[in-house]
Amino acid sequence: MSEISTETRCTSHLIAAIVFSAVACFGGTFNHSLWAPDEPRVAEIGREMFVSGDFVVPTLGGEPFLEKPPLYWWAMCGLYELFGVSDGVARLTSSVAAFALLLLIFDLTRRLANPVAGLCALFIHATTPGFFLMTLRCVVDSWLALFVFLGYYAFARILQGSESDRSRAGLVLLLYVSAGFAFLTKGPIGVALIFGPIVIWIAATRNFAPFRSWAHFPGIAALIGLCALWPYLLFQRGGSELLSEYFDGNVFGRFFSPEREGDTSAHAESIWYYFRGLTDICLYMLLLLPAAYRWILVKRFPPEWKAGAIGFLSFVLPIGVLLLSIPSAKRNLYAVPLLASMSCVLGAWISSSLPEGVRPKIDRITERVLLGLLMVASILTVVVSAVLLLDPTGGGRVPTDFREGIKIGPMVHLLGSGALTLSLCVVAHRLWRTRSEKFGVLLTLTLAIAATSFAVARGRVDEPRKNLRRLTDSLVNEGALEHPLIGFRMNETSRSIVPFYTGRIIEYTFGPMEVRDRMFGDESTMLLVFEKDVILLPDDLRSRLVLLKTIDYGERTIYKLYAFSGH
Repeated sequence: MSEISTETRCTSHLIAAIVFSAVACFGGTFNHSLWAPDEPRVAEIGREMFVSGDFVVPTLGGEPFLEKPPLYWWAMCGLYELFGVSDGVARLTSSVAAFALLLLIFDLTRRLANPVAGLCALFIHATTPGFFLMTLRCVVDSWLALFVFLGYYAFARILQGSESDRSRAGLVLLLYVSAGFAFLTKGPIGVALIFGPIVIWIAATRNFAPFRSWAHFPGIAALIGLCALWPYLLFQRGGSELLSEYFDGNVFGRFFSPEREGDTSAHAESIWYYFRGLTDICLYMLLLLPAAYRWILVKRFPPEWKAGAIGFLSFVLPIGVLLLSIPSAKRNLYAVPLLASMSCVLGAWISSSLPEGVRPKIDRITERVLLGLLMVASILTVVVSAVLLLDPTGGGRVPTDFREGIKIGPMVHLLGSGALTLSLCVVAHRLWRTRSEKFGVLLTLTLAIAATSFAVARGRVDEPRKNLRRLTDSLVNEGALEHPLIGFRMNETSRSIVPFYTGRIIEYTFGPMEVRDRMFGDESTMLLVFEKDVILLPDDLRSRLVLLKTIDYGERTIYKLYAFSGH
């Protein structure tokens, strides 16, 4: 079957890509509250920056929070200014980045292969659990993923070799500027994720052509300037103290010795962490890798495709994972910025297998495995849906052990994303085989609605166990915010959710005797504490506490609100 012309069919594919991306990225943005553990902290930092007007030193609870540079919160403040402060607007910061990322994936893949490959790549990436985590949550990593892929986008287009000298210089500048913005988003790890795979690729292939451009000199200057911008502003504000707090405590400290007392964000894991962690964020993608890598090794590319650039993109995920395995601090979310490049490769691989003809055995086996998993996923999704219908709030109609054992939220997420991915690949087949633009666009938009419904459903499923809004509602109803309120051993999530929804910053302490002195000194003071930490309070204070409210979020998260009895 002859290849579909990129020039004549690009518009319809682009429309489908834009509409699908918009619906998938923004569909579930406003349908749920801030979710623990990350969203309350990130959203509250942005709110405090917006209210205070201090765009240099991010704060949490009025105290400097220097784990990350502030670019993400600068963008959040801009959205707060436009639309007001709310949980949906906070999450919109990530949705905007996710939308831009999907369009970049589509554009790069269509340039390296064809528009159908671009749509396949977009579908694959938009339905990975890792991307879903960033789209429905306000997390800094969403912008990191955008800028890291923008760097890969620039380098892959340089490797195309079909750009004019002027365009090539612009792409070189874009590469360095992307790295600078990645630094402003999450620090040195952003620069390392971009240039690590690129430098290793150049060394492995000995292809030094990308270095032959005058634009490297202004590009390096731009990178240095962007990387130095926030540290310079920090130094101007607080001298070496603030600067060393960021670099010593949150760059070098987290790299070499992330285990620190009271630090819940270290995420220290073994060097093998990502070998299992990747299955949580891109299981279906991993199942496609053997066939895709064989396709690359035997070079079954159509002659007009950009084999060198596709080879580089296939190189990013394994090299990036090895680089991320070096620091002790590890988390599944850290690997998500690497997935976009592999989505481009898998989209191209799927598109190359669409024309009729002899197909390699590994391709046929992969297809059968995925179809088998789709059948299993469909059956289990029906079971999970039945559980939700029988017992939507966990009221007891379904045995607790069964409900907890199937882990409803993650299962719906995993099975639903896998089933949706395979369905969307069928759309790509139909687009190619029927050569019907109207049919392809219509079917794509239909599945975009399905993707949105899935996002909304996921939000509703996870809402009861991740929504901390009822904590603030309970404090308001008990009148706790009308009195002095102190939190004992409160984590960052608890210290963030209350001020975000009420504007009231809770004073907190890790010292039991400080709590005792405060409450004995002012009998109107109320105390918020985790149930597990009540035993740490002095005996004479515990004997004077009156329980006002228990807020239960699960076995490990039970809040107690106490008043002080003077008798």
